[in-house]
Amino acid sequence: MRGPASAWAPALGPSGLLGWAIKTALADGKLDENEEQTLVALAAKNSVPRERVISMLQMARMGELRIPDPPDAPTAHAWLAAMAAVAMSDGAPQPQEVALMTAVAKKYGFCDADVTLLLKQTRNQRLSEVREAVRAAGGNGASA
Repeated sequence: MRGPASAWAPALGPSGLLGWAIKTALADGKLDENEEQTLVALAAKNSVPRERVISMLQMARMGELRIPDPPDAPTAHAWLAAMAAVAMSDGAPQPQEVALMTAVAKKYGFCDADVTLLLKQTRNQRLSEVREAVRAAGGNGASA
């Protein structure tokens, strides 16, 4: 049963993706500032208002956020990429975050190596962004 309609994230679109990202962020029982910033940025990128993110976080903390499974493997892959962004936002994924990602991945025919690759790609992307920011600020980026 779905529960309250206001707590149900639509199966398609950014709310479903964001719901799984929130579930990942809270998998270890805490939400740090970097994870919250990543969720807000992810929401903005997908035209989800900040207020909706805060509401979804509150519902998730109370155990009231109902999120659907991704409808297909391509959607699952996109949602896993968002989950990886959140998991890597504090530097390294927590075991609970990796376990959640792995469970979702396996349900859609992906393997542990696919999850590891997504996490590495996310890490490399973040490192590239940091290097670019250092270069833009006038540094050489060698130490980033």
